[in-house]
Amino acid sequence: MLLPPPTPAQVAIVGGGHTINLTADANAGGVDIRPTGMLFFTTTNLDLGIELGLVRVQTGGILNHNGQAGAQIDFNQNAGGATLRVDAGGILTIEDITLTANANSVHYIEGAGTLTITDDILIGADNATLINNLSAGLTLSDQIEFTAGTTGASFVNNTILNAVDILFDNDNNNFTNNGTALLAGNLAANGNTDDNNAIINNAGGVLNFVSLDGDANGASGNGGDLTIINFGTINQSGTFLDIPSNSNATNDINNLNGAVWNYSGTGHDANVRLFANNGINDFNYTALGAQQIITPVAADGYSNLLLSGTGAKSALGSFTLYGNWVRSGTATFVPGTFTVTLAGTSPQSITATGTETFNSLTFNNTAAAFPQIILNTPVTVSNTLSMVSGSVNLNGNLFTVGTSAGSPGALSHSFTEASGWIYGGVLTRYVSTANIATGALAGFFPVGSATRFRPFFLGKNNVANSGGAVSVVNFTDALTTSNVSLL
Repeated sequence: MLLPPPTPAQVAIVGGGHTINLTADANAGGVDIRPTGMLFFTTTNLDLGIELGLVRVQTGGILNHNGQAGAQIDFNQNAGGATLRVDAGGILTIEDITLTANANSVHYIEGAGTLTITDDILIGADNATLINNLSAGLTLSDQIEFTAGTTGASFVNNTILNAVDILFDNDNNNFTNNGTALLAGNLAANGNTDDNNAIINNAGGVLNFVSLDGDANGASGNGGDLTIINFGTINQSGTFLDIPSNSNATNDINNLNGAVWNYSGTGHDANVRLFANNGINDFNYTALGAQQIITPVAADGYSNLLLSGTGAKSALGSFTLYGNWVRSGTATFVPGTFTVTLAGTSPQSITATGTETFNSLTFNNTAAAFPQIILNTPVTVSNTLSMVSGSVNLNGNLFTVGTSAGSPGALSHSFTEASGWIYGGVLTRYVSTANIATGALAGFFPVGSATRFRPFFLGKNNVANSGGAVSVVNFTDALTTSNVSLL
């Protein structure tokens, strides 16, 4: 059927079993595909411009790009917001959706029908917001792109989104997820001049992606600033690439209260700035294989740290934990030469498969509740145990300081109850004549009962020349007396 094209002030209505074939670029106020109506693109590189902001495919209607490359719907109007609605039983298939001149407007994708985009959503309007409310979910074969020159724009996903990448090709744009966003690719800046872009995954949101990449062009080194703010669940199967070396607040990875971050990347860019001590949250190293544990930004740390999957999880620096330590499966912890500090304000626990071994371990828990630290597994400290604050319930487990008489380990403690004590199991320290002679702490066992600090002292005269492992356990609240001999 050959009809005159509508004007930019008119809405084209297609229904009654009619089929409209689009053979050239066209602009209309809007397009309304009624039941049994069909609109097809019939050649390549056609642009259907929408001036008044409405495209609707009603139940039984079809709008299809018909396999033509370069076919797109372009919302061109400068005032008001655009709505693309696909009703239940309606079908819309198009290569691209573009927003080009819709500055400062809010636009919606909605309905309960089927919308398939075989290429991209291109957002090219400053301060524009595009919101996905399509109840059946939105599927893209490629990416959502904030195009070059665009600033202050947002894409908000409230339902299900399937796409490859989110690409930021300018500054100060945001992707916000309140639903389920399943990305087969990356969250990426296009290069090192594309800065101050943010990804926000809100409470209840699930965001899957491969890597956070500061330079989608593949250049090594510093890329653009990208910030992730997570209140929901993130499943990251890749890693962190081309992270800029600056230390501003627009280059941060934030796991916030209530959040879960499941991370299965291996190596990562050394510039990654991780903040994981924000309320109670989980950061989980889940890879089936070796991983590097990201060292959080100094003065921050982890809330709950989980090591799972398989392979060695290696510390690259010292870090602080404010929640619980959990290691499961066949994953192992490789402590390197670093210190792990437990510094919570609520009780903390260490749980692991087998014995957990730390190079150096510091207890600085200030919780009012007692005990401050609970061990659900045997623990060995190879180098230095520092007890600043917090008592430790061994829960029937063995706690060992040192690895042999030749490596007896060290203890830092104030000799007072304020530094806490160890109870509920056996404290073993490796000792030798030489290290006992270096000072009282070398022979000090900060043990007690569930209610009392009852330390034990071991003097040089009590130690055989070869030294060895000495185990101490306290069974009573009663006062005890022991002597220190350093002669």
